[in-house]
Amino acid sequence: MDVALVFSLLVMFIFFLQISFSFWEKAGGLVAGSADSSIKVSVDVVPSISIDSPSDVDLSPNIQETGSATGSATWNIKTNNSNGWKLEVSALDTPAMKSGSDSFADYTEGTPGTPETWSISSSDSEFGFGASGSYADASFSGNKYLGFDGSNRIQVAHRNAQAGGSGDDTTVNFKAEVGSGHNQPDGTYSATVTATATTL
Repeated sequence: MDVALVFSLLVMFIFFLQISFSFWEKAGGLVAGSADSSIKVSVDVVPSISIDSPSDVDLSPNIQETGSATGSATWNIKTNNSNGWKLEVSALDTPAMKSGSDSFADYTEGTPGTPETWSISSSDSEFGFGASGSYADASFSGNKYLGFDGSNRIQVAHRNAQAGGSGDDTTVNFKAEVGSGHNQPDGTYSATVTATATTL
């Protein structure tokens, strides 16, 4: 065989190997390399609040001519608001407790707006409320009472932190009394009371 031909074939073979190696090196680089792309994922958790609806309250015992009757309702508040919540109560009517054109007067405090130990004149009939529980306002401690002020909301409890996992309870205590010297017309008297929970 011609030496020149052999040499030419050898050169071509070596060139082919170089081209092949370069190609596979580049292809391997594409397979073994990496590229990054980063994104940010976020979600907003907004403040929310809810309050349950306890059952209606029948004060007891029934009042026969004179005497008093009591009852209570417990509201549970749930909120994730880190600043906490407040609970206020209001009445639909003024005075709150009515039966047709007859009514109990809203409880009157010695110092308006300041809860006090229950006490009414023998010539009156009155209806009022107090609050108890871990978050009840301190002014109600010791079984103190206030009178409603129509649709004006009156704060009874608060907490400066988010509610616990099962929510926070506050009990509102109601009392109606007919004084020993007062003649209260018979009838079924009722008051519509609204409890409002608000984030702070």
